Amino acid sequence: MKTDSEYKPTQAFRHSKFRVLGYTALLLAIVQALNIVIRKHAIFETIIMWLVGMVLAWILVEVAYREILKIQTLTTDQLSTTTLHGERLTAMIRLISELATTFNEDEICIESIKILKEYLENLHFQLFISSIDTGELKLKSDTLSYDDQSIDDILANAKSLGETVDQIKIAPTDIPLESNGIAIGLLRVTPVYEESIDPAIVSFLNNAGQYIGVAIQNARLYTQITETTARQTRLIKATQSIIAESMHPETIYAAIHKAVLNLMPCDAFVIAFQDEVSTEIEGVFLTEREGRSTALRIPVHDNLSRHVSSTGESVRIDDYTKESKYKGVNFTDIESIRSIIATPLRRGDDHFGMISAQSYQAHAYTDEDVSLLEMLASLAAVIIDNAREFEKVQNLAYLDELSGLMNRRQLFQKGEIELKRSRRLNYPLIAIMIDIDHFKQVNDSYGHAIGDQVMKGVIDRCCSNIRIYDIFGRYGGEEFVLMLPATDIDGGIQMAERLRNSVAEHPIHTDQGPISITISLGVAQATDDINTVAGLFDRADTALYSAKNAGRNCVAHG
Repeated sequence: MKTDSEYKPTQAFRHSKFRVLGYTALLLAIVQALNIVIRKHAIFETIIMWLVGMVLAWILVEVAYREILKIQTLTTDQLSTTTLHGERLTAMIRLISELATTFNEDEICIESIKILKEYLENLHFQLFISSIDTGELKLKSDTLSYDDQSIDDILANAKSLGETVDQIKIAPTDIPLESNGIAIGLLRVTPVYEESIDPAIVSFLNNAGQYIGVAIQNARLYTQITETTARQTRLIKATQSIIAESMHPETIYAAIHKAVLNLMPCDAFVIAFQDEVSTEIEGVFLTEREGRSTALRIPVHDNLSRHVSSTGESVRIDDYTKESKYKGVNFTDIESIRSIIATPLRRGDDHFGMISAQSYQAHAYTDEDVSLLEMLASLAAVIIDNAREFEKVQNLAYLDELSGLMNRRQLFQKGEIELKRSRRLNYPLIAIMIDIDHFKQVNDSYGHAIGDQVMKGVIDRCCSNIRIYDIFGRYGGEEFVLMLPATDIDGGIQMAERLRNSVAEHPIHTDQGPISITISLGVAQATDDINTVAGLFDRADTALYSAKNAGRNCVAHG
């Protein structure tokens, strides 16, 4: 039904139509009167002609009226349609402009709904966005939730809009939000009043939904790129700090731990190596809320370190309380650890250890955290391996490769220092020369491999009886020297007897079975007439020959 405003031009035109008819009748009457005068026709004939003229005039006016009415109606409808189309176009332009000015996902959701509501007041909008982590739909913006509120107020109360919607029944009027085929969420449209939604408006909202989906996806990509760039920057700084450290392993372990702390949550941290000989797992750096723990060795079972070191695969556990197939995850309070990521340390194609970051919170780590730890571990493995090789080279300079004790050169250097210190501080100093009895017979009977095992067994028993500040080294062949600071001759003889008994009391276990072995020992004390450590060692060596001449397996002093 047409409105009163649509009738006003029609009624005015209808009044004009009667005036046209009146003027036409008057004109025809004048023409016919003249015709009568000129032609002197009959009055009846004149009246007939006048009526015919009136009818023709009426038909012409009515046809003109109908055509004008059609043009008028068509112009009104087109004007109305053009107005609506212009408003939607304005809304779309404004929407696109607003979306182009921000990469904040929350602001995109809120601004989009506010603009749509402003131009389509008779519709109610709800914007559901899928979570990046879980894929669940979350209500991010709702026109009923922030009427007459500023954006700052809406953002401050955004928690109420972040509730997860576990199950949403898709309605026919729901507008999908997509970007390059990726589902972002949906725009729910509900009429304020019980009436259907114009298909043209649905088409408009579909177009708007495409722009909103692309804007949200771009915002997420921007956030991801920004966070990744920031983390990679921190990773570069972290690796530079590790490289800048000395070649001492302990310093490198601490630098790696500090780097991981700057990259991700890390309530507990582990660096562990797999012993190539014993196949045990050696935790060289263990730290958590109580601080650094003592290094420990654990047997190889179904533990996390063994799995990562042997397979070379990284492991991510979101909740250890629900995924507890690995043992030995933590070294103190196992109940406190919830999230774990662990990645191998690689030396070429070999895997010699593991780095693990652990958190007291569940779901603390992402795939990106795993990638960052893997990149850090790749560099850390090279640095750790180089440091260990450097340590071996250093050890070769002053340690005996077979026995693991000080070599002859280092023994003399340390001995000279200790001799000077004893003179300066005026305390006694003892040197004990030790020789493995009949060691050549062991090599000849069992082979040098078994002889090496016997030598190591003797060394282990001696080391278990000496003090941490005593000096113990290999003098040459099967002879060893033990220096005892702040010990007099009686104390030296007692120590020598203790060492002799520890070796002779039980056989040495080897791959060829137990082998009984004894040692001979010569004890000497540094005196004023001894000016060098070589002189002290010579006096202890002289006492050793006395012990051998006395039948071996005994102690002599000189």
